[in-house]
Amino acid sequence: MNHWQAFARAAVLLPLTMAGCNAVLGIEPAEEKAATAPVSVTTLPQVQRQCTTVTTSCSDCVKAKCADDLTSCLATKTCRGTISDYLQCLGKDCKDDDPKTNCAETVLSGTSDVQQVQGCLADPARCGVACAQSAVVTACELYCACMANNCSTYLADGSCMKTCTDLNSLADQDCRYRHCEFAAYGEASQLLHCPHAIGKPDICNVVPAPMHHVCLTAQESGYPCSKGTDCCSGKCNSSSSVCD
Repeated sequence: MNHWQAFARAAVLLPLTMAGCNAVLGIEPAEEKAATAPVSVTTLPQVQRQCTTVTTSCSDCVKAKCADDLTSCLATKTCRGTISDYLQCLGKDCKDDDPKTNCAETVLSGTSDVQQVQGCLADPARCGVACAQSAVVTACELYCACMANNCSTYLADGSCMKTCTDLNSLADQDCRYRHCEFAAYGEASQLLHCPHAIGKPDICNVVPAPMHHVCLTAQESGYPCSKGTDCCSGKCNSSSSVCD
């Protein structure tokens, strides 16, 4: 056997020998796998799991019977956050009909301004009936109330509602609202998150949809964070304070 024949024979036997060794050692051959989207508890982004529709009957009732209570609530971070939690509690169908939940009675509690809104929404004689299947505010009303408190110099006077309603999606509105609320944690947070709240840069959409992390117990990709456990991905970008 010349050296060329020996080389050819080795080339044939080597893969067979490796396969045999792998079988003995229990090693599976490596395969190139296509990139997959992150595993999530749910496939629905946060904003798609919450009540977002304000009915005309609810809006008219609140304006007539609870306008001052709601205005006072929207002026504080704690009360806005409670309203946001209430919308999550209602769910996508906006029905407060689960006896285990009783969103108006259980979520809308705490500070006096929250309790005033609770009194309005839980009382059938006020807006309990009119708002039984409705959000009490829109995502843009939450956002603009926050911007007035935390980032008032970042948008021209009177432009907030149009800026918000012109956004491409409810997800953008919700994400920017949450960056605005993070701006309340001191001057450094304001300088970082107020620009995020107006999309400069558009941090809410920096993670492409196929790799967007979503879960039930933490912040999704593009949302603000202070530590990894805040995020569905487990990673909080230290320079931007945004969930990967």
